Amino acid sequence: AGPALPGLFTDDAALVESTRGPLRLVAALQPLNAAVFVGDGVLQGAADFDYLATAMAASAAPALLLLSRVGSGVETSLAA
Repeated sequence: AGPALPGLFTDDAALVESTRGPLRLVAALQPLNAAVFVGDGVLQGAADFDYLATAMAASAAPALLLLSRVGSGVETSLAA
């Protein structure tokens, strides 16, 4: 994750440097994303939408719980 992509959007060298870690994480997760997309396609092709809906709800629930806690903390800090 070099400075080429972020460098298209800003001239700030510190900002470009701060994007290296997140971009490396995104790049590292791409093979996992590909496997998930293939699995989704296979299950959709097999018309197994009930399993997909259950899996989506099960994976979204913890994320929504964590986001609700983070969101309430942000609102509290903004109000203070």
